[in-house]
Amino acid sequence: MGFLKEINRVMIKYGEMALTKTDIFMHMIKLKIDIKKKTMEIDKIKLEAGEYAISRYEKNEAIDEKILKRMVDSINIVRQELEDLQVRLEAVKLQIHENGSDLKNRKQG
Repeated sequence: MGFLKEINRVMIKYGEMALTKTDIFMHMIKLKIDIKKKTMEIDKIKLEAGEYAISRYEKNEAIDEKILKRMVDSINIVRQELEDLQVRLEAVKLQIHENGSDLKNRKQG
């Protein structure tokens, strides 16, 4: 009976570890999606700025610096958000590495 209890305890422990790793991987995937969205948002703003500048040039009209400044400010805000997401992603990757090390140590122990 003691042997079965030990097997049950070990299975529960490894099941919990698997769930933890799954949660971490899901968080990592969400961060990667958010990073891609922010990158696409920056590209969209750059495209809008380029289209604005080209249309003004083609019409021989002056480019409104306030409009361009607003777009550049938006890009800078999104870039900061992107950097924050990348830092969080690196932290999650480190957590995966640390959890992997914990798993190896538990198997050896």
